[in-house]
Amino acid sequence: MKKQPALSERIKTITKRLLKYAVSAGTASLISIALIFLLVDAQGIPYLYIIAPVFIFAHSINYILNHQWCFKETSRQLHKGYAYFIGFGIIGLGILTTGIYFFMTYLGFSAALAYGISLPVSGTFNFVMNYTITFQLGHEIHHKLKKKQLF
Repeated sequence: MKKQPALSERIKTITKRLLKYAVSAGTASLISIALIFLLVDAQGIPYLYIIAPVFIFAHSINYILNHQWCFKETSRQLHKGYAYFIGFGIIGLGILTTGIYFFMTYLGFSAALAYGISLPVSGTFNFVMNYTITFQLGHEIHHKLKKKQLF
């Protein structure tokens, strides 16, 4: 039986992957902000026409970065995981929007505070779903849980 890596090594690996995931998402966010500025503020295109295409474009770049850098060990081909990634991104966007609405409407939080609280929830959902389903790396965790060898 193959010896399991020490707990500290597993934590280090997951933390490193999570940081790469955050950098990829941050890069995509900066791209989307730049595109929104160029198209809405500089060109005067109504933002309602821009938000969805910009989200899809930036999230697609995020997917490529994650596939090639963060989750490069995946056996899933680039084009096969794309639909999952976009789908989970849309669900994550719904979680983010719902959280912001809840914190602002019912608790009176500012938009920035509501966003700051909701973003980690949405981001965690996306990371877990993409780790386990989109990039098919969660089977290792599931297998270890079944054998109670996770830690």
